[in-house]
Amino acid sequence: MKCARSIRFAYLFSVCFVLFALGCGEENANPADSPDLNPIPGPTRVLPFDTDVALHPLFVWNAFGDSTTTYNVYFGTTSAPPVVATSLTDTIYNPGPLLPGTTYYWAVAASTRTGFARSQTWSFVTRTGITFPVGIGNRWEYRRELLIDGDGIHYSEVSYYVLEVIRVDPTWPQQPAYEFRETWANLNQGILDSSHTYYHQSDSGLYLLGIDGTGDALPASDGGSYPCSFEGQQYSSVRELLQSVQNELIEFSGRPGSKLAADPPVLALEYPIAIGSAWEYTQNDTSFTDKEVTGYEIMTVPAGDLGCFEIQWLRDNDNDSLYDDNIIFYDYVSEFGLARRSVTLLDVELIDQFGHIIVADVFDEYNLISWELFR
Repeated sequence: MKCARSIRFAYLFSVCFVLFALGCGEENANPADSPDLNPIPGPTRVLPFDTDVALHPLFVWNAFGDSTTTYNVYFGTTSAPPVVATSLTDTIYNPGPLLPGTTYYWAVAASTRTGFARSQTWSFVTRTGITFPVGIGNRWEYRRELLIDGDGIHYSEVSYYVLEVIRVDPTWPQQPAYEFRETWANLNQGILDSSHTYYHQSDSGLYLLGIDGTGDALPASDGGSYPCSFEGQQYSSVRELLQSVQNELIEFSGRPGSKLAADPPVLALEYPIAIGSAWEYTQNDTSFTDKEVTGYEIMTVPAGDLGCFEIQWLRDNDNDSLYDDNIIFYDYVSEFGLARRSVTLLDVELIDQFGHIIVADVFDEYNLISWELFR
């Protein structure tokens, strides 16, 4: 498989590397250039001492001395940060994903031919919440793993899924209406299915407007052809069941052509995405689903280490004011988009070719392989 190239647009500090002589020669007594305020490649640029710094920053400082200079970086949550990198030859350092709402300190020291010098200690505070990166051309590729495990059955399948923002659709009353195209492929990259989902983004959140095809932010698996029963409802396949868990509570109405509109639009993500945030996703006379940001985790996916807000889907299928404990559903959202979706369905009743009932658990997980962000 040829994977999409992962372009990790980190957020940059453009800072002045002001070095003070510490018993060094005359060369080290001279400070570096004044603060570099020229544009640096990347979608966003922040200055030191900011209080809304991205959770995946890059530290950039001005060169000091000549080409033989090496640098040590000091970084941490105390005003006297420990050294975290030594003998760097470039004037850039990636600290990795950071914690939200946290004060960090950092400094740089230079070793030159004639001595040693160190900058002042800078500080900043990371942002407490994020939004989803919606922009035309943005693209995410996922590896999907489906597992059905029970007495007498152990079925597993791996496939791939691509999500991309292809345009703004002018036919929706809510503007801008971003059209997301979803494509499923098997291990040989053969196209299995595709659909389109439409979202409107505002300051308050990301709203699901409608679908053209099976739809959804991440659709159900393409495998699992067993007829099944779950919570008293019958499904023609595990695929239909997984799709139902995500969108059966959304009321759709017809639009011209094959498009269906969510009536009214559904708040898929409330902004900012921050720990403690909770909102109603869908509700009708018989059931409802809420979403809640339950934590923050630095997780490892094939695309790398990402700081993610953990969003739990909480469903009450019989409207008894108690969340169902046989559905365990989490999304993990980073500044670069959805990093992981994990769906677990317990005690699903599958019907085999002989009509026998097999009780099994269904696990469906998507992990981010790569992403491209243009804005």
